[in-house]
Amino acid sequence: MLVGQTIGAGAYRFEVDKELGSGAMGAVYRAQFHRDGTVLTVALKVVLLGLAGNEGAMARFEREATILKQLKHPRIVRLYATGTYKKTPFIAMEFIDGEPLDRLLGRRGRLGWEEVAEYMKQLCEALQYAHEKGIIHRDLKPSNLMVTKDGNLKLTDFGIAKD
Repeated sequence: MLVGQTIGAGAYRFEVDKELGSGAMGAVYRAQFHRDGTVLTVALKVVLLGLAGNEGAMARFEREATILKQLKHPRIVRLYATGTYKKTPFIAMEFIDGEPLDRLLGRRGRLGWEEVAEYMKQLCEALQYAHEKGIIHRDLKPSNLMVTKDGNLKLTDFGIAKD
């Protein structure tokens, strides 16, 4: 667990303050990214220690970073940095102040058709942009769609995307 730890040093470091979640590939933390005098709140995705020697898992993680580097769109989570910490790779991405669509659905139940149409319009904007770049997401599901507090949708998790 990285909560309370600092990754990096000096003008380029991450101060980890909270675990946001974990899955089969790794854990995601909220961190303060200090970069050249500015501070950004980021989501820091770190590979599980046990997967560091797994070539397939490492290739998937590296592919996600490579794909995110190509995508700069307001409906797609933004990549800020990549690196390693104690020989474990990490990806620093835009922190999205909101919740995954699956959690929102679990909390609220059905959504009105107008809200669904708006989310789908936003998702289509993200997918069209990615497809124009030659990238296919391949893992569309509510848990990979973040909804911000002001109702904007962001597409995340390009781990199995194809370019």
